[in-house]
Amino acid sequence: MPKKPTKKTEFKPTKGMIKWLNSSVEIGLENISDVSRHCGVDRSRWYDWVQNSDFIEWFRREWNNRLGVQSAYLDSVGLRQAKRDYKYWEGMQKRIGNLTDRLDVTSGGKPIPILGGLTRDGLHSNDSDEETA
Repeated sequence: MPKKPTKKTEFKPTKGMIKWLNSSVEIGLENISDVSRHCGVDRSRWYDWVQNSDFIEWFRREWNNRLGVQSAYLDSVGLRQAKRDYKYWEGMQKRIGNLTDRLDVTSGGKPIPILGGLTRDGLHSNDSDEETA
């Protein structure tokens, strides 16, 4: 008689996993030892957990969910700092899609004047340079 397909059980994180996630979001995941000390969970547990694809899927999903909440806080910091620091202003403009990376536009080693010189399709000549019919 053929075996019935087994139903995959839903992954349930342990208390230690949840503590680890909370600490990771709070202090960052750059250093495993720091996260371990912060949450009080032995660092060897992390290396055990990452062998489990269900843990990785859960951790990634929860990490992204929590960072979504953190991004609102980071946005508020960026907006406050943008009043005093151009780099923050530039970063916030990039974040909301109003600014892309700067282009180094040159012609023969000389900068091309950008204002009034760009259209949606690229460079166009000034009206005075156009041929008249």
